[in-house]
Amino acid sequence: MKIKKITKSEIAEGLTVELVNRVNLNKKSSPVIFQLGDDPVNLMKCSKGYWILTSDGFLKDENGELLVFDERICQVARARYLLFHGDEEKELEAKKLFEKRKTIVWNKLEVFKRNLDEVKQYQDPNSTVSILARALESAMSEDQKISINARNKQLIDDLPNMEEAYNSLMDEYNKGNIDYLLTIMGLNKRENPISFKFDDKYDMKAFKNVFSKDAMESMNYDISKMFARLDIERKYSNKQ
Repeated sequence: MKIKKITKSEIAEGLTVELVNRVNLNKKSSPVIFQLGDDPVNLMKCSKGYWILTSDGFLKDENGELLVFDERICQVARARYLLFHGDEEKELEAKKLFEKRKTIVWNKLEVFKRNLDEVKQYQDPNSTVSILARALESAMSEDQKISINARNKQLIDDLPNMEEAYNSLMDEYNKGNIDYLLTIMGLNKRENPISFKFDDKYDMKAFKNVFSKDAMESMNYDISKMFARLDIERKYSNKQ
């Protein structure tokens, strides 16, 4: 919701109308802080507003009914959390994004490795793959046999190049060059990943949080981790 005015006490905390209005509870509503000094809690949307979920369960009134908080209070509470813990949240999300991307690359490399192992088995007439291939040939026409054998021969001829490519990719993986692998393996297409609007304070904050000396040192100058953090920074600058 669009909030036009916040209270003096909210301003005293460091909140601003702009910061509050950058919160979009439909995208991410938790955690929130309702008052300074309180522990963060989570929201759950209901038909009349939001229920509050703490470590002890849902907040209830004296009659055992679930307490309902309106959208404005919850939006301010989310902005308050981001004001004091936003960097921690972004850092955690960046780490999760990096690990997710790392898993995507590893799974692709595993497929590559299985394909390599299968081709290697064609070189061994006693392997399961070779025996199965010969059994299937009995049901093929001569043209099909010629086509399949030509394909298998080509794969075997290409095996040294395939192994060299796999070893090169694994070397990059072991070095931690995940973003590079995502790009060359066609898993993550980027366009101008490091472009900033120098008259945009959110772009400048993203730049500082990713490419300042302290930020880069905290990520061990790992470009893949830096790109993950940059993506999270830009996601948050587009309302969270």
